[in-house]
Amino acid sequence: MELIDADLRRWRVLSVRRTGRAGSLLSLIPGFGPPQARVEHELEPLPALSLEDLRRRTRDSLEKFRVDYTGFGGDEAEFESLLARVGKARSVAEVYELIQPDTFEPY
Repeated sequence: MELIDADLRRWRVLSVRRTGRAGSLLSLIPGFGPPQARVEHELEPLPALSLEDLRRRTRDSLEKFRVDYTGFGGDEAEFESLLARVGKARSVAEVYELIQPDTFEPY
């Protein structure tokens, strides 16, 4: 797995290790959300990406997981519009907003 930040720097994730509990102790009480874990990543720096590389990778990923964005029998015209908008994005933030990835944030 790779991590890419808003400045297009990137790292390869070599390992992820749970180091303890994160969040409030209230998360242990039902109804206050699931327990959260604090993790430590071991990262290897990689050369930064260009914005065009990021857009290409994003379009490739969208194509690979097309059903996640269209559903079974989804709107192909809307999907093609999304691909076009990703191709014209002018920042990482704009790409992020377009694809609305899962962020694994507690609710």
